[in-house]
Amino acid sequence: MYPHSPLALSFQPQRPRVPRLEFVSGSRCLASLWIVCQHFSPHSSDGALVKALWRSDAAVDYFIVLSGFVTHWASRGAFAALQRHRDDAARWRDGAKRWYARRFGRVLLATYLAMAASWAMVAAGGGDAAPGHVGRCFLLVESWLAPARWCPDGQTWTVAALAPSWLLYPAVYDRLVYERPAKVLAPLGLALAVLPTAIAVGLLRRGDAPFGSVHDAMYLWPPAQLCDFLLGVVQGRKRERNSQLQRLLSR
Repeated sequence: MYPHSPLALSFQPQRPRVPRLEFVSGSRCLASLWIVCQHFSPHSSDGALVKALWRSDAAVDYFIVLSGFVTHWASRGAFAALQRHRDDAARWRDGAKRWYARRFGRVLLATYLAMAASWAMVAAGGGDAAPGHVGRCFLLVESWLAPARWCPDGQTWTVAALAPSWLLYPAVYDRLVYERPAKVLAPLGLALAVLPTAIAVGLLRRGDAPFGSVHDAMYLWPPAQLCDFLLGVVQGRKRERNSQLQRLLSR
């Protein structure tokens, strides 16, 4: 186990702060502004600005990639380091449990509060507030079964789309990306890009898919976001390696 990895240090009294990356805050602000303008700004019938606003799904996709980047930047290959040693298996499981608690704990409370408030308004207005639908939304599985059927506070879809990648990160993403060559990462990225697409196309052709359009399949369906998250993880690893190289050169 690397003594200075964040996961190793999580079992010590103090843990060093992860260096702040200013471009993350700046780019997140711009992407958020793009999305907010698309949802709340008055739209004319035509024009370049309107067309740009309706492409705000690119900003949403950027947040998916950014989640992978920030996740790996904060973890720094800690899970991969622990998995190299069998005697660290118990510590790896404990660290993974803590990581899941932090990752999901930061977003689930806000997500559920937003859903509950939206559900009350939707139910009062006679909208789609069926108990089964709302229950699946709270379990973050409705977007798997019916991506186009929006949950209360539909923008919480992003959490449901990211949940599979967060669940996979400690055991799969971190282990495969950390100190792995491109010949390993390229097939993984290709598989995560091609397999959801192939499954979606097959279901669409059969006519029994849980989605009714290509947009539902390639954007709203959570498996479609797995490769985007991986891109962010790879970039996080590259940024870490560049930081290590700069420290070595500065000595």
